[in-house]
Amino acid sequence: MSDPIGLEKLEKKGVKAGEAFLELPDDMEFKDYEKLMQGLGAIADFSTIRLPFYIGDAIIYGQNKFPEIYAQAVEFT
Repeated sequence: MSDPIGLEKLEKKGVKAGEAFLELPDDMEFKDYEKLMQGLGAIADFSTIRLPFYIGDAIIYGQNKFPEIYAQAVEFT
């Protein structure tokens, strides 16, 4: 199965993905966050139940972790 957002690689960096949540580590760097958002945006046209939860959780994380610049990454979704 394809892994367009690179969850396998991200899980090694502490990202946890479940049926209805995406948990990002406190120490995630903006460049990794931006790559994640690009990946989520790339699959936004595909039907998946998890995608809205992942995007929502990632946006909330960005607002809290990178308040000044998170919108740059959110534009990808």
